[in-house]
Amino acid sequence: MSSDDRPVAAVVLSAAAEVQLAFDELAVWAREQRGMSGVRPTCDLHRGNLNRALEVDWYLSVRHTRSTFDLEYCLEATHEDGEWLIRSAGCAAGHDPNGSERIYELPDRYAVTDREFVDELVGACRTLTDHRAKILDLFLTVYVQGFTKPGRPTRRA
Repeated sequence: MSSDDRPVAAVVLSAAAEVQLAFDELAVWAREQRGMSGVRPTCDLHRGNLNRALEVDWYLSVRHTRSTFDLEYCLEATHEDGEWLIRSAGCAAGHDPNGSERIYELPDRYAVTDREFVDELVGACRTLTDHRAKILDLFLTVYVQGFTKPGRPTRRA
């Protein structure tokens, strides 16, 4: 049975499982990086704002041992008004008390049909994991090497 022959729910849940597996593999990779600890992958499914938008979020949070910041790999899918918005980014958490700061954003993706959603979700996840080293390098440069005191960035020419 091909993916097109399976019930839609099975195809969508299969894509979600594929994303979860990719985040588990990203966690293994992050644990292997020097100076990184406290690797925590999470997946959260909930209703969001007052319009009751459906949100599915995958995060991988990694602490650097010499920094007060966590590196986060984020993939967020929100369904509202018949459309999916899929956002992915590398973030630094710990600097902004209101949340994390996006340090590397990938292009937003949109989908209306279930098939488009599956394709865009898997594609966004693949792109995020393909950029994992670049995101880590940015984090190390700005949030680990770029700080002389916790919370105080150094100026670079």
